[in-house]
Amino acid sequence: MSSVFPITDDPRYRRYTASAGQTVFPIPFPFLQDGDLKIFLQTAPSEYALFDPADYALSGANDPSGGTVTLDTPRSAGDIILVLGAAILDRMTSIVRDGRFGSALMDSELDRIRIIEQEFRRENNLALKVDYGGTGLTVDTGIADGRTLMKQGDRVIAGPDLPELASDLIASATAEADRAEQEANRSDGQADRSRAEADRAAAIVNDIASEKEVPIVGIVQALPGLFLPAGMTAIRTNGFAAMGDGGAWPLAVAVENSGPLQPWQRQSNGGARRWQLVSDTVSLEQFGAKGDNVANDRQAAVSARAWLVISGGALRLAGGKTYYLGDTATDLSGIRIVAEPGSRLRGNIDLSKENLEVPDDLDISIDAFGVKYPYKMPRGFKKPFAEKELWIGAGDLIRDRYTRVDPGSLNKVKVAHPGGDTFAADALPIAADQTISWNMTAGGEWHCGLRPAIGGRELSAVFSGGDYQRAAFFVWSGGWIALAAGPSSIGVTLYKKDIGQPIITAVQTWRGASDHEQWRSVNCEWTVRIYSENLAALVMNGTEVYRFQVPNGGIFTEYGFGVFASADPIVAGVSRWTERTTQSFGGQAQVAITVFGDSKASPFYGVWADACREALDGSFGIRCIDMQNHAIAGSNSLNVLNKMQDVGLGIANYVIIDAFTNDQQQGSPLSASLSNLQTMLDNVSASGRRPVVPIHPLYLNTSQTPDGFVTANAEKGAELRAAVRTMAASYNALIVDTQQLTGQILADFITSPDISDPRLRDRIHYTPFAYRLVGWAIARAIAGDIVVSGSPQIRRTEFPVRYFSNGWYATLRTPRITVDDSRVVQMEGILEAGTRTDGTTIVAFPVNLRPAGWKSFPSYSVRTSDGRRTGILLEVSSDGDLKIYGMPADDLYVYLDPVRYEAA
Repeated sequence: MSSVFPITDDPRYRRYTASAGQTVFPIPFPFLQDGDLKIFLQTAPSEYALFDPADYALSGANDPSGGTVTLDTPRSAGDIILVLGAAILDRMTSIVRDGRFGSALMDSELDRIRIIEQEFRRENNLALKVDYGGTGLTVDTGIADGRTLMKQGDRVIAGPDLPELASDLIASATAEADRAEQEANRSDGQADRSRAEADRAAAIVNDIASEKEVPIVGIVQALPGLFLPAGMTAIRTNGFAAMGDGGAWPLAVAVENSGPLQPWQRQSNGGARRWQLVSDTVSLEQFGAKGDNVANDRQAAVSARAWLVISGGALRLAGGKTYYLGDTATDLSGIRIVAEPGSRLRGNIDLSKENLEVPDDLDISIDAFGVKYPYKMPRGFKKPFAEKELWIGAGDLIRDRYTRVDPGSLNKVKVAHPGGDTFAADALPIAADQTISWNMTAGGEWHCGLRPAIGGRELSAVFSGGDYQRAAFFVWSGGWIALAAGPSSIGVTLYKKDIGQPIITAVQTWRGASDHEQWRSVNCEWTVRIYSENLAALVMNGTEVYRFQVPNGGIFTEYGFGVFASADPIVAGVSRWTERTTQSFGGQAQVAITVFGDSKASPFYGVWADACREALDGSFGIRCIDMQNHAIAGSNSLNVLNKMQDVGLGIANYVIIDAFTNDQQQGSPLSASLSNLQTMLDNVSASGRRPVVPIHPLYLNTSQTPDGFVTANAEKGAELRAAVRTMAASYNALIVDTQQLTGQILADFITSPDISDPRLRDRIHYTPFAYRLVGWAIARAIAGDIVVSGSPQIRRTEFPVRYFSNGWYATLRTPRITVDDSRVVQMEGILEAGTRTDGTTIVAFPVNLRPAGWKSFPSYSVRTSDGRRTGILLEVSSDGDLKIYGMPADDLYVYLDPVRYEAA
């Protein structure tokens, strides 16, 4: 009796990716004889070469469990082998033999029919189909290779040639754009229509291109073993090391086969062709990561970050996977990480720098050299990382600028003293403990370590012991400033060097500092602080001791610490560097105030001074350690000036000048009042103190009154008020308008000087109540000046000419620069030509305005004789050089308005 040959439902083909040297491949479906199988080698997407039966051996024919194929020649890694069931379409036996019916022969033929049915269904499923109720389609013969297909009734015919159509559309759009450009001077609307036409054409081309099939060629690692046709310019893969492993390259395009092979590139055709990954978002798997919490995925992470820094986009971490990055520090800063739920990074991970962006929660397990601690980076994270790689909030440490700072990132410069204006490069010897250290024997030079000056940041360090001058250094667009102290100093010497001017010096004493060890410079932690583009401060042991501002239009470019080389050999060092960023600063922990004025400010009415100190201490949390009142009744502005010159400013950092009541009452000439005020403001500002100028109320212009006082002309008073306010503002003084407190004087007060007006005791002096208001208003002004919001912004500022290069200059429209809170630099203006050759640097940006990478800007130059405009290219490099390309030799002006980039 015959037995049924078991045939299970199966597509009857298998595709295998060979490993190096592999010859044996399983056949997991039954076949009746060797002729029912065909063995292929895939040579290109959808292209196969048939093996000759003499080149392999089959086993397992007529075995229900299948068999194997053994190739004579070992295969290369990545070869694709296709085992295809292809049963012979013919009767192999007769079920009647010698006049007798054979059931076994009948079973065999039925088995063959079943196998042929399965293979026919497999082939049928690969065919183009029409929905039920439709009419079948007939494909025309003779359609050339590379042509598109187009339905026409019940036929499929040759469609338009894609390259030809794209070329025609682009040519049409280009011609339309060129024609509109020629007419642009007559009609802006025509230019707009041209751009719309070009956009429409580009959209059509993109739509057509998006429909074009991109072939799948297997896996990324198999590419080196493939030979892809010359006409193929784009491919995709189904995996990195294996099909479906999550590392597929969605698109790779043919690129020039030169230079080092990058991790995002692969070669094929025996190294003759090169393919490059193209994607908006990448995964670590696309660079070989496993994400199994065991395999070290560090190299994949390094490669992915390098690709993102160049190409942009985001790194996507697959949900549920843990990527182990090992003990070696891995830098993932400056990129965007999209973390799917359940994804995690583990290892020694450096996320220290700014510009990292995490739109979703990201779990991190710091795990290096036996130290382990978990941390979750919150959604929306875009801040610098902190010490021990733990995020501890806005305003904390920039990790690569703390304690063991990378000295290679710090500039080593020397500044000649007392002459030169330039900062020359110098060698940078580094001690084993990462201290910036100088062994100096030549006298007369400052040696400095500097960082780019960005508003809202501060830099701290300590100096090594020794008898030498230490200094905080600030470089600005007009020169440099050093605040220097010897080891035993309680205070500093201010060195100020403006370009083209000799160095000037002034001695500054710490406010409120007693002769105590903690205030000596050798025992202080020094901090240099940048509030904004033109406001900075020195902080010693956490207390702000000196604040200063560069002139309007000036910008800080670098800040740091320096050491003065004397004639005797010394070894000086600066260590424990810490850079910190924050949105606001507390400013001085304490203040000292000195008052110069007339009877309105004199100690006789001391209630206002007491109220001021009380408000500073109690309401604003600022300790007022000293209040010296040198005001004298009856003084005019000249008397006040003489008093200031006699007694000096003491330790005060705020100087109140309340000096013009008697100038108004006695009719002093306005020019004399302003001259005296200017001298006082010069004295205060040159000493690094902040002036506070109250503006007095107006008085009624009447004649003699019962109280015996004469009121001068109110119009002169108004002019004096305006003049004092203007001059005070020009010196960046704090201005307190007391008339906002007193308001208008009661009309009947002039004839009945009693307590009917709650704010004025007489026509000059305030009541005790109003004096308290004045004291509080002055305290509020001082407190508002102390607590400053740090900002990286640079308001629209004329770009300093010192940064123009190679003979370029400006007279027509002076270039100006703006920096917003995101550190985006915008430049505008016109430069006039110096050297015009390609690659010439026309602007050398200061270090704090250098871009994060290279960027190009299409612009144009102008010839003055006829106004001809020529398209040129401006390019800014990461070292801050703005270079010019393509400028004709007879053009004079270059427009800088397109220059816009993100600073590093």
